Amino acid sequence: MMKMAQEEYARYLLGNFNTNRDDKGIHMFRLDENVLKGAPYLDCAWFWPTSTPIEIIGSHSHDFEEVIAFFGADAQNPLDLGGEIEFWMGEERFILTQSKIIFVPKNVKHCPLIIRKADRPIFHFSFGVSTKYVL
Repeated sequence: MMKMAQEEYARYLLGNFNTNRDDKGIHMFRLDENVLKGAPYLDCAWFWPTSTPIEIIGSHSHDFEEVIAFFGADAQNPLDLGGEIEFWMGEERFILTQSKIIFVPKNVKHCPLIIRKADRPIFHFSFGVSTKYVL
């Protein structure tokens, strides 16, 4: 006999999103062990259009691998980021103008992450094989 979803697995369907806007965008959701015991770290955000550079986070490293992604919001051309993001890995500087997924190896210094300009919203997520985000 099948159980109803509410009985066993409903706690895994998460929808408690933040909708409070600030000057950078909306930090919509963070998943980690504080939200759901044993869950890996995941962060999701929208960055708003801007012509003024905004530093989101400074240089740091982690003792876990991290995936960082940026996606443009143009449904006709999803590869076009619709802006410029400055991202550093090690001593290398990258200017992103297309949607990208970045793999950051464990203990590799990365960032600052700077939104140099955005002509339209940019969706961002980061994910780590860790139950909490630690700088």
